[in-house]
Amino acid sequence: MIKGMLLSAGSAHKQQKGDEFAAVYSNITSYDRISDDYAANWRKSGDLIERLRVAARRLLSSERNKNSVRHLDVGCGPGHVIEWLKPLSLTSVGLDVSLNNLRNARKGTGAHVVLGDATNMPFKDKAFELVTGSAILHHIYDWQMAIVESCRVCSPEGGVVYDSEPTVESLDLSPIARAVFEARWPVYKLLSYFLPSKRHFRNAQLAKQYYYSAEVHNQPGRGISIKEVEASFGRGGFNPEIFLSPSIQLTSREQIGAREAGWKRIVLQVLSGHDPRAAKYGSFTVLARPVSITEPTGK
Repeated sequence: MIKGMLLSAGSAHKQQKGDEFAAVYSNITSYDRISDDYAANWRKSGDLIERLRVAARRLLSSERNKNSVRHLDVGCGPGHVIEWLKPLSLTSVGLDVSLNNLRNARKGTGAHVVLGDATNMPFKDKAFELVTGSAILHHIYDWQMAIVESCRVCSPEGGVVYDSEPTVESLDLSPIARAVFEARWPVYKLLSYFLPSKRHFRNAQLAKQYYYSAEVHNQPGRGISIKEVEASFGRGGFNPEIFLSPSIQLTSREQIGAREAGWKRIVLQVLSGHDPRAAKYGSFTVLARPVSITEPTGK
């Protein structure tokens, strides 16, 4: 019986490692292929840009953080977040698994770039005052470890922000909603001939393959657990503040309007019997600061 249990545990571990490798490989190959297009045509929302700036300023509000702030952007992609935070005069470093992303980030922002894994970062403890990541945790199979690593490399004077991540509730879709969700692939392929932002959906089968392997936690039945986010930051010695469907100014809200919800979210949540205005059915942003030495860790 013990032997059988050990074999089962070994098989499960092997499967986990296989899934983790598939996620990393898919992110490398997909972003090496689409990085130029992604840099030029994606993530252009002014609301998103301002929200990241508000988050960074909030974490860097003390006097000692205003000069020579060292900033790490985890999963930097082609450099969007680094570019958005330029008005804060940070010394930025981008970390990514895709060489094409790093080339574009370096070329577009002038920042230092490092090829590396978010779950095993090649940096010293407390190396940065600010650690950011936007729409990146759901690409990482062991995203909990990425959070712990972010805390490790963040100094006591700084903080960590992760933005635009899907909740478990947002992806708890009914069978009919899942069918509608899947039906978008041929629609995206058609739009790829008219919209630059959909160009890499021209090969719909390949795009679908990359999506399910690369965005491992951003698909029906997945999502990121808020409780696990809190626990992961706790492991790293940080206190997280979580905003569901955050406003530009990072205020908490129970419900949001139709404009902020977006038509895709409205359709999928209505088909799932949910109130699409409820904040828990959207994405979330988390700001985290180190637990003070004078503050009980169980707080």
